[in-house]
Amino acid sequence: MSGSTKSIAILAGAGASKAVNPEMYLTTEDFYKRLPESVTGSPLFRSVVDYLQNSQASIDIEVVLWELQKLEAFLDARSLAGIVNWMIDGDRIVKAVGIQTGLSNFVQVSDAALGEIRQLDDSINQCVYQFYGESPQEAALKANWLPLLEGILLHKCTVNLFTTNYDPVIEKAISSLSDGGKFDDGFVVDGAYRNLDVDRWKNAHLNHTSLLTKLHGSVHWARHTSGKIFAASPNFEGSHDKHVILYPGYKGQASEEPFASFHQHFKECLKMADCILAIGFGFRDDYINQLMSDVAPRQIISINPEEVEMPAGISAIAVKRGFDKKAVEIFLGKHCHALMAM
Repeated sequence: MSGSTKSIAILAGAGASKAVNPEMYLTTEDFYKRLPESVTGSPLFRSVVDYLQNSQASIDIEVVLWELQKLEAFLDARSLAGIVNWMIDGDRIVKAVGIQTGLSNFVQVSDAALGEIRQLDDSINQCVYQFYGESPQEAALKANWLPLLEGILLHKCTVNLFTTNYDPVIEKAISSLSDGGKFDDGFVVDGAYRNLDVDRWKNAHLNHTSLLTKLHGSVHWARHTSGKIFAASPNFEGSHDKHVILYPGYKGQASEEPFASFHQHFKECLKMADCILAIGFGFRDDYINQLMSDVAPRQIISINPEEVEMPAGISAIAVKRGFDKKAVEIFLGKHCHALMAM
């Protein structure tokens, strides 16, 4: 067994990028704290925060966005149902049940609220591209990603990289490696552009291809009207429809491309992995958690300075520290070495 090629799946969460540069790559909690006054001063934003402060201990930006989406879905559903508008208009529903309170202003209020919600969403989304768009300096990768990837490559392992992050940190790390050509980001040259070849993810797990898979997309991917996905500027174009990104995170099982192929590839790689290394991952995505639970008892190593509450069905060996040289040494010297001896 010790002579066979080993397979490692690496899953990087927000903490992995924060270790590279905590000022550039914010966790969801830090993102919330860095929002501009144009967002935090919105009466609608303050109302959502007031609600959350009364219902849970901690608040981050994804939780705020989820509540805004729930509110938008409720108000938008009203606009799709003609009978609802008709019954509200002229207080017909009120008269039908014999209640004195009127609802005739509800249609006007809900239309105005929908506009405010979508404007607030766009303002927050713009911050995503502003906060996560820049590439790190190579020097910032020398204590984390570079020694990790270089060390794993020395062992001749098949390495599949997965991340739920939107930033270009791992792309920068790959391009900084002397042997970075062993990793494939899925982009191909298309004339003057680079576009994503989703077919690269079909059966890649059988070809021992080391792919970088951004499970939730990236701030520097743009969707053309033709359907092609191009590497582009990380500037917000005013609508997520023009980008290729799942935001906020932990969205559940993806049904549209390229995310469906990404998650299927992740699922297959987990089945084949001899070791799963989670770096700065908070285990908040129920669908990803389920996929990892399905492959138990695969060896899972978790590098995280925080105490992570593991979901049911998942057991991990904790390396309780930040993603730094010491954590890399522990993984390579102890866990990776033991893996190669199997």
